[in-house]
Amino acid sequence: MRRKGSQRAIGLSDDWRAWIVDNLLDNVSTHSLLSALIGGGVPRHVAEREIRAIASSPSLAACASLRRRARDAERVLDLYKALDTQQRSPIERRTKPSADEFFSRYFDRNVPVVFTNFTADWPARAWTPAGLAERLGSAEMGVVRGREGDGEYDRNPALRTTMPAQDYIAEVLARSPTNDLYSVANNRNMAREPFLSLLDDVVVDPSYFVPEEVRLAGTSFWLGPAGTVTPFHHDTTNILFSQLFGRKRFVLAAPFERTLLGSSRAPFYSDRDPEQDPAALADVRLHTVDLAPGESLFLPVGYWHQVRALDVSISFSLLCFRRPNRFEAYTPGV
Repeated sequence: MRRKGSQRAIGLSDDWRAWIVDNLLDNVSTHSLLSALIGGGVPRHVAEREIRAIASSPSLAACASLRRRARDAERVLDLYKALDTQQRSPIERRTKPSADEFFSRYFDRNVPVVFTNFTADWPARAWTPAGLAERLGSAEMGVVRGREGDGEYDRNPALRTTMPAQDYIAEVLARSPTNDLYSVANNRNMAREPFLSLLDDVVVDPSYFVPEEVRLAGTSFWLGPAGTVTPFHHDTTNILFSQLFGRKRFVLAAPFERTLLGSSRAPFYSDRDPEQDPAALADVRLHTVDLAPGESLFLPVGYWHQVRALDVSISFSLLCFRRPNRFEAYTPGV
């Protein structure tokens, strides 16, 4: 039986009433509840009245129904985790498969995988910070500044600004490592005209993707110093994330991890930090993936991930798969 502190007022607080509900749902006897309330300083007549009112309330039956549904859902998640033998081993690394194999083995089954040669024929493999600075010049670039002074840096739109691409890249190279500035997907740089020309360096496999959608919000772009950290979160689309310059480290966890669902907060984030507080994730099966230049991670929808740049880094993603790829309703914690 759950315990509460003393209560000497004539009436019961909402916390005490919630305590009674929790214990009744756990099938604790009314005699035990009465003894605990009296021991906590609640007058007998008040304790008896409150227990009787709550036990006979239709709201208690509704709470019981909701708890059963939640526990049934948790059992399904636990079943998926128990059956997910493929994820007991390190995430697979392999060369690019046919599109049919990719969709049936990874996309449709919500399984992450690293492809070691997906970008082998991309001219974008030659991108460097200095080269992009020269190519983009004074074109305005969306960036995020002041991240280290804001605990919600990844969610705060007030930190977003623009500056000439060549100036931003010079600052990245001068200040690395730091988490204070970054150019991220939410800066929407690939929607800016000067950046659209970069798509000429990306080879879009039409068996995987819809080429006509690449220029219509079908891509994302990141450029930043070593030391940037994107907090633990999930996305509402499947993503093919390609590392083109420098290295990044991903810490991944599957959507069926109940601990992370319980720590979710709107809209897509977790309160947990696998780097700073691993003990809080002791029951979560975590996977660490280091992406080297030229490697691509298929990141399935709903997969939790935290990302750290190990070097000055350039990354690029494609989202316009030849499968439905919008799951906006998946927002645990909302």
